[in-house]
Amino acid sequence: MLKNSNLKLVAIIPYFGKLPNWFQLYLNSAGNSKYLDFLLLTDDKTNFDYPSNFSVQYTTFQEVVKLHKEIF
Repeated sequence: MLKNSNLKLVAIIPYFGKLPNWFQLYLNSAGNSKYLDFLLLTDDKTNFDYPSNFSVQYTTFQEVVKLHKEIF
């Protein structure tokens, strides 16, 4: 369907608190996606091996709520 396209989708994942112990397995699997990038909003600074299609923004839940209130 998208094999000849440069189109990419971005999945925004807000997760606050400790990430689950299986999260590295999820990263390993998600790193194989050619058409999907990920933006993780989190306050967990655990050292994971993030694949190239993963971006991490360290923030707090309160900061995300504040930003949404300002926008909306």
